[in-house]
Parts: sequence; structure tokens; C-alpha cells
Amino acid sequence: MFNRATRTTVGVLGSAIDALSWQDALERITLWAATYESRYVCACNAHSLVTASLDPSFREIINSADMAVPDGMPIAWSLCKMGFPRQERINGPDLMLRLCAGAAERDLSVFFYGSSPRTLAKLQTNLGAWLPKLADETIEDPGWATPEEALAKRLEGRQEQALADATEDVQRHVYLAPDGRYRMRFCRGAAIAGWSEMAQTTVSVAHAGRPCLLVVAKQEEIVRPELRASLARDLGDRLTTVEIDCGHMVYWDAFDETAAALRGFFG
Repeated sequence: MFNRATRTTVGVLGSAIDALSWQDALERITLWAATYESRYVCACNAHSLVTASLDPSFREIINSADMAVPDGMPIAWSLCKMGFPRQERINGPDLMLRLCAGAAERDLSVFFYGSSPRTLAKLQTNLGAWLPKLADETIEDPGWATPEEALAKRLEGRQEQALADATEDVQRHVYLAPDGRYRMRFCRGAAIAGWSEMAQTTVSVAHAGRPCLLVVAKQEEIVRPELRASLARDLGDRLTTVEIDCGHMVYWDAFDETAAALRGFFG
């Protein structure tokens, strides 16, 4: 597995730029995707590096990246002058297209964030025409015809204890979209950050000196085997695991079972 220790970087105007081939870049990013690792890559041109040289916070973003490729011939030429004569320009648009092609071949999902809905729609259409297999994996939110339909969907398969919370949830967060359908409001940035954190390598809690209760929703795959193994290794008999046959919102889907687990744990 690639990590920071295997990287070869060169300082250009104070920013660490990776010296690597197209093949290395594509293989490394694809490996991260296939193993569900949370990483980020910067495609750096001359403008971004000049900006980074003047803005320490922006420079820190580049230097903290898991990969910073030389997007722009001046950056590639700089690496050639600094001991890497075969360095190619690895530009962002082509990198994205090649990664999408690789994702289609390997059945990996892609997610586009940023820009405007119109631009993202065009991108999705064009990529779908070029990579039909990738387009087949597209997930769209159909929304609901009415708020009542949204509430009914939120309550589907759930116990009556969920009614009050689900009603408040719909009243506060369901909105009327421009296409006339009702959808759940959410912060895309927060969602991406949250799921990315869940994809991170499990953090050790061996230093924790207290008992821990892990409630596992068996109908979801949020609690990964790696996490359970890590907690068991770090906590030993201080770890209590309770499995409940429900969705991830355990206090909605299995209120009584969750309450019983908490009562049993706290005595």
C-alpha cells in the first residue's frame, strides 16, 4: 500500500510536488479508492503554487495532501530541472477522465462535488455517453411528491416511537426543490467529510481505561469488521458488543432493544 513514506516529492515555491509517472498516479489513487481509504489529491499549476507561496494556509492544504501532481508544464519543467528529467505533466482534467475510465473497468463508484447543478448535469451526461457502465451506477434522489409522502417513507418499517422525531425531521429539513419534488436538505460537504472519516483507518483506543458499549445495526455495514477487530484488540473484556437487527438509526428502528442494551451496560 502506498503511503507518505513511499512518496518522492520536490519543493516548488515551498509546496511539495510529487515526482511520479502517469501510471504511478493512476495506480495509487485507484488503490486508495478500491481499499476505501480517505485521501485527497491536489492538481497544482503555476497559479496555485504562486498563491500557496503567498498564503501559508493554502500552502498547508497542498502540503498536507496525499498527492500533489504537477498540473502545468512550468511545474513539470521545474521537476525536470531538479533531478527528474522524465517528469510528465499530469493535468487535472485528463487525470479525472482516466480515473473515471479505470473506475468503470473496476466497478468503482465516483462522486462529483462542486461547481453548479447545470455543470454537474452536463458532466454526468457526457461521461455517461463515453462510459455507459459508469452511468449505470448513477444514483439520483427522486424525492417525494408531498411532505406527507416523505414522512411515510421516513416511518417505513420503524416503530411508533420514531413518529415524533420523524415528523420534526421532515418539518425542519424537507424542502420543495425547483423540479417540484420534495427532498431532504443536507450539507454535501458535511456528508462527504462524515463518510470520509468513516473510511479512515481505525484509530487505536488502547489508551482508554473505561468500558465501552458498541451497538451494531445488523442491517447496515457501517460498523466494519476492521473496526470491531480493532476495538476488541484494544479494549479486550472492557468491550461489550450488542447486535440489533435494525437499520443504522437504532433509536428509531429498535428503541426498546437499544434501551435494553443501555440499561444492561450501565447496570
